[in-house]
Amino acid sequence: MGKTLAMFLKHMDAYVSDCYDSIAVFLSIHIVLRFKAITAKRNVPAIDKYWDTLLEMLWPRFEHILELNIQSIQNTDPQKLGFLDTRPHYITRRYAEFSSAIVSINQTFPHDRTLTLLGQLQAEVENLVLRVAAEFSSRKEQLIFLINNYDMMLGVLMERAVEESKEVEGFQQLLNARTQVSRSLREGGAAP
Repeated sequence: MGKTLAMFLKHMDAYVSDCYDSIAVFLSIHIVLRFKAITAKRNVPAIDKYWDTLLEMLWPRFEHILELNIQSIQNTDPQKLGFLDTRPHYITRRYAEFSSAIVSINQTFPHDRTLTLLGQLQAEVENLVLRVAAEFSSRKEQLIFLINNYDMMLGVLMERAVEESKEVEGFQQLLNARTQVSRSLREGGAAP
C-alpha cells in the first residue's frame, strides 16, 4: 500500500480505537462493503487489501461496542433507575431506535454475527423490561408497563425495519401474549 493509504489507515485506527458510536462504525463498515463491491464490479483489485484492512479494523470494534451494550443492560439494576411509571421506559426507546437503525442498515449486506449480537441484546432488553415490571406492586401496573414498552418497541421497529424481521416478530408475540393476559384479567378469569 502507498503512503497515503497507510496514513489514512493509521488515522482510522486511532479514531476507531476510541470510538463508541456503534452506528457510525456500522455505517463505515457498510460504506467499505459498497466500495469493495464497486471496485470488484469494475475489476479494480489494486485496493482490495486496503478494504480488507479497514474491515479487519472496523468489525471487531463494532462487535466490542455491541458486547459492551449487552453487558450494560445485563448489569442494570431496576431499583437504581429512579422513579418508575407505566409509560415506556427511555432504555427501551433507545434500544428500539438503535436496533431498528442496525437492522435497516444490515439489510443491504446481511451479516450473521450482527444478527446474533442483536438477538443477544434483544434478549437482555426483554429481561430488563421484565425485571423493571417486577418492581411494580400490582399485576395491573406490571401488565400496563409491559404492554406499553412492547408496543412502543414494536412501533419503532415496524417504522424502519422489515415486518418479517426477527425483532418485529418477537415483540409482536410478546405484545400479543400480554394483551391476552390483560383481557383475561379484565374479564375476571385467571391469568394463564
